[in-house]
Amino acid sequence: MSYRDKQIARASFHEVPETCPHVDDALEVAAESIKKQTSALRESLNLYISKYLEEEEKVSDLERLVSELQSEIESLKREIAEQ
Repeated sequence: MSYRDKQIARASFHEVPETCPHVDDALEVAAESIKKQTSALRESLNLYISKYLEEEEKVSDLERLVSELQSEIESLKREIAEQ
């Protein structure tokens, strides 16, 4: 970049800075909106993960119950066979 090009770039930057207050304000508004939406999404995700874990626990309880009942059935079959 020549000296003249640097002077031109410096002059234009002085007239039009890298950012402008309107753009900065719009970016702040967008960032806040994204944070709110992200927070809402995270809250929903937490709720559904919690529900999923509760249902997984119920499944485990039911599997344990099925196993206990199968053992009881087998025990009763043995008793009947012994009679």
